[in-house]
Amino acid sequence: MDITTKKIYNVKNDFIESLTHDSYVIQGTRLKQRRRNELEAILAVFDPDNVSNTEHILNIDETTFPNKYREIIRRLREAAECDLIRETMYAEDEVLGEIIRAERLPEKALEDNNQLIKTLEEKDKALEEKDKALEEKSHFLEKIVSAMIKSGFSVEKISEETGIREKKSRVW
Repeated sequence: MDITTKKIYNVKNDFIESLTHDSYVIQGTRLKQRRRNELEAILAVFDPDNVSNTEHILNIDETTFPNKYREIIRRLREAAECDLIRETMYAEDEVLGEIIRAERLPEKALEDNNQLIKTLEEKDKALEEKDKALEEKSHFLEKIVSAMIKSGFSVEKISEETGIREKKSRVW
């Protein structure tokens, strides 16, 4: 339900459905200039469009907010200017980056594994085709040797002409 308009949305969402308690879900990116109530007004401070390229500094004009929220905005700015807090934020960014990379490792390993399986399947298929071709070649040579024997060629002459030694052939 939209808390301001009281409009009820009958849309299912896995995240919302998995919540075990009543909750307020605020989509910061959808607030923009829609400050319909006090909650939306103060949360607009955290609109992603107000974040500078350092991701920790808010680029906001505090005069666009009611006087009662300007103190909060000033305190947020002061916190960002404090070296200790800024170092903590950057350290948290590094830890979060490592967690994200660690979460992606199993996905990457699975992708690599799937690619390896695909490559092995392709090689198996190529080997099967090669085996089939060799079998056909062997069968063809057996027919030639049989025909040569029937035509009266000697074993030595057949071996000389085909390159097949007597003991290696199934025909002999």
